[in-house]
Amino acid sequence: MPDSDLPKPLLAPLAEAAIPAARNLLTHTLRTVVDPALLTLSVTLWRRIARSLPAGHSDGAEALSSLGIALRRRFEHAGDLEDLDDSVQAGRAALRNSPDDHPHRATFLSNVGTSFQVRYEHTGDLGDARASTPTPGRALTAVPSWTGWSRPTPLPSVPCATPVGVGPG
Repeated sequence: MPDSDLPKPLLAPLAEAAIPAARNLLTHTLRTVVDPALLTLSVTLWRRIARSLPAGHSDGAEALSSLGIALRRRFEHAGDLEDLDDSVQAGRAALRNSPDDHPHRATFLSNVGTSFQVRYEHTGDLGDARASTPTPGRALTAVPSWTGWSRPTPLPSVPCATPVGVGPG
């Protein structure tokens, strides 16, 4: 049934209710050799969820990031470069739709970085290679404080010294 056949007020609640099943399907497609139809189902489901959630919804960035993962996985099996391009676009949209302090922002950065890396490996575009590796500070500051991982602190400026026992003498 197309989304347009459903009453608009039902779209967001239905999308929210579908997220657990979509997560399970995506996890299954990542862990096993899957039927191409399941990959397409995962892409279609995440695309509909992302499209049905209102702007600013708390699950919107996750839906976009998961769509990117599903598209990348389908590319890995079918080889359609359009899926990989759409994966990068979905990952970028997830980052645009998540605040800097979002608890899963580091995961979103990792996911889109992987899509850039895979695209670089298939196209040789150096721009994708650069985009696949966010600056360490950007990635580390995205790690939420509740994880227990320490955030980077600026190093003091220390003059270069020759270690004891190294050099002439």
